[in-house]
Amino acid sequence: HPLGGCNIGPSPAMGVVDHAGKVFGYDNLYVADGAIVPRPLGVNPSRTIGALAERIASLIPA
Repeated sequence: HPLGGCNIGPSPAMGVVDHAGKVFGYDNLYVADGAIVPRPLGVNPSRTIGALAERIASLIPA
């Protein structure tokens, strides 16, 4: 399934990535797809996934 493999969370105990898509415990490793969405949204997730990916991309240092 396309959602929930690397849940977003406030800490490593509650998720795999932080609010910026950065994987806890790893430098320069980000997840910017549907895997960070923790549960089904009830609607087609494509726009949400796209928005999350754009936001995360904007937060990654150049």
